[in-house]
Amino acid sequence: MKGLSNVIMLVIILIIVLSVFIPLGIEFMYFPQNNQEILFSKESYNYYHCLICQDIASSFIKISYLTQKVGGVYKVILTFCLAKGVGGIPICKINITEILYYNQGHWCVVKLSYPIIISISYSPHSITFYLNVLSDLAIVTNYGNLIFIAPCSST
Repeated sequence: MKGLSNVIMLVIILIIVLSVFIPLGIEFMYFPQNNQEILFSKESYNYYHCLICQDIASSFIKISYLTQKVGGVYKVILTFCLAKGVGGIPICKINITEILYYNQGHWCVVKLSYPIIISISYSPHSITFYLNVLSDLAIVTNYGNLIFIAPCSST
């Protein structure tokens, strides 16, 4: 009976060890694949970040900032459109996560419903909102781009 209890204890310890190490082995075996997916995601993020920068710098995408004084506030109209007669293939949409304006020494977020997805095409797409002060704007995209634009100007 004594010899049999040692064998049973060994089988129980073996089952416990295998139940711990088999899932760990599977997790470590697939860990490099998860790392590659993260790397691919970072590369994709960087690609689109640079693509938006290129499209705005090369004037594929025109962003206009117009203002009108209405009572004691300023009506701001941001217009996005694809520049006519420009070759190449620009991005098809911009996902705006925040629009910031400068007021009394610090940047404030314009109160809108975010994210704002702007379809870029030859027909203009406008965003309208009101500000108490006339200020430069910083448009933040989901890829981390900061697009600065001054009042009554365009990119």
